[in-house]
Amino acid sequence: MEIFIGKIVGRISEERWAQVYDFAHETRGRLIVAASLAEREGKTEMEMVEMGRELLARIHELYFGNLEEEAMKNLKLVMETVETEFEGAEMAALAVVGEALYVMVNAGGAWAKVGGKEGWIISPNNKMSVLLSSWAKDQETIVLGNGRFWEELPLGTVRAAVENGDMEAAVETLGAVVHGGEKGEGAAGVIVKMSKVQSSIPNTAPEPELSKKTKTPFKLPEIKLPKIKWPSLPRSGGVYVVRGNKDLDRKRMMWAGIGFLIVLVLLVGGWRWNERNKQIEQSEQNKQIETIAEKFNEAKAVVTLNPARSRELLKEVEPEVQKFKGTKKIDQRVSAILGEWGGVWNEAMGTKLASPELIVDLGLVREGMTGEKLEMRDGKLEVLDTQGGRLVEVDPEKKSAEVVVGKNDLGEARLLATYPGKTVVLSDKGIVEFPNPRVVVKPDDGWKDVVDMGMWGGNIYLLSRDPSTSSGQVWKHQGGESGYGARQAWLGPEDHQPLAEATNMAIDGSVWVIGGGNILKYTRGVKDSFTISGMDKAIGNGAVIYTDDETEKLYVLDATDGRVVVLAKTGEYQNQYTNDEMKGATGLVVDEKAGKIYLLVGSKVYEINK
Repeated sequence: MEIFIGKIVGRISEERWAQVYDFAHETRGRLIVAASLAEREGKTEMEMVEMGRELLARIHELYFGNLEEEAMKNLKLVMETVETEFEGAEMAALAVVGEALYVMVNAGGAWAKVGGKEGWIISPNNKMSVLLSSWAKDQETIVLGNGRFWEELPLGTVRAAVENGDMEAAVETLGAVVHGGEKGEGAAGVIVKMSKVQSSIPNTAPEPELSKKTKTPFKLPEIKLPKIKWPSLPRSGGVYVVRGNKDLDRKRMMWAGIGFLIVLVLLVGGWRWNERNKQIEQSEQNKQIETIAEKFNEAKAVVTLNPARSRELLKEVEPEVQKFKGTKKIDQRVSAILGEWGGVWNEAMGTKLASPELIVDLGLVREGMTGEKLEMRDGKLEVLDTQGGRLVEVDPEKKSAEVVVGKNDLGEARLLATYPGKTVVLSDKGIVEFPNPRVVVKPDDGWKDVVDMGMWGGNIYLLSRDPSTSSGQVWKHQGGESGYGARQAWLGPEDHQPLAEATNMAIDGSVWVIGGGNILKYTRGVKDSFTISGMDKAIGNGAVIYTDDETEKLYVLDATDGRVVVLAKTGEYQNQYTNDEMKGATGLVVDEKAGKIYLLVGSKVYEINK
């Protein structure tokens, strides 16, 4: 059974939302729903759109969620559940499973036409929810619509629009009435035509070639020339008549007539050819738009159930819909997709507009104080002011800050790391441990260009790059009761090459290194398998990575784009937080248990609720 549909959707406002849902499954068949919402309490247009997406997602979940149950039972479940959960929801639905048809209407109507017979399946005047079943018939046309659709469109208008079987023309006609009508707001309707023969609507198949033995005369269209009123000759003056060759004049007139006919035939033929090409082109374009619309509607329907699938479909849709963006007369279906695409994409990406709350401004604690590094120890935030040579402790609950160590003890400080009960700082003095200031590791020329420092398991790890070899290394200083041992190369000789662009690391047992937009994972000194998937765009340079052994996810501060990206430790993209205030941030700490993200931006420390 081949199914063709044409959607008619009215305007969306703060009070009404409407959409036509269409999704096909290989075993459960195809579900087509003209759905709408009416809101009495007054919401924004965006809120109505969000409620509409929830409605479509719920319909999809209820009907396709349990494929072992009968289609009719699932459709009944849709009707009962939606009426309970969504006040003001109207639906007119058609489920096609093989050649079986199931029609469900809770508000609105369904009309059918097959051959010379027509009539209401479910009348719009019916005030009860109805669920019926039947068998599909070849060349059967069914029109579904919610209450507003049938209020705006009299049956006679609908009947006339679908009479000749031209789906595109019918949609254009009825769509114009709906959009121009007083009750078009919130109207949703769909024309469904079924065929047991593979065909195309409209029919653009070439005309059969005439047999050489058959001569079919070409009938010229009747052309009515305007009557010409010739001016009268002057009454006075001479009139001169030139006698010509009558045979020659007759031949000239004959050839002139033949020439005129040839030109006329060419003009009419060219016009017909041009019109035919336009029809074929329009038909192909309509097919493309229908395919795009189906993918987009599926993406919207599964955005909450399967965000990864939704993102996949949206990526397929975007380049296709952009092709139609620059056309002179953009299709209303394309316009609708372009208007919704960004919102659906953000929802599929789990993009959340963050609202950073200022905890403390270090510049107000001491003039000129700023921060470059941020860590957390025992519930407190540690900020390293490398320019001023200060270590600052921030209490996020009290929103207070105090300088705990000065330059005399720190020296020329560069890097910061924490561990339960202690904080270490890398400076020109070596590695200095606090809260009881002491040098625990003396400076080592072998460190080369150290770009980051971390602690795990009581050990100190240094991430370094060697500009001379375009490689890098992770140095380990083993911790013990007597202090820390000499540096040891933690990475094997085959695993230090990719670290030439490394800028930052995090440790949870494995060492996660970020640099050049890439994330590398090392376990027991050996490069481990790790690939990011599902990202919308690459991570910018200078990003900061955060995780630890008590944190389930990876967090990446991409200050270039002003976002914090959340990844599973297996590499799958989860979601992201965005805000322009994140641009320029240099420090990131995440407390998953408390549901907090902390950012360091210059002198300011911000808090974001997850």
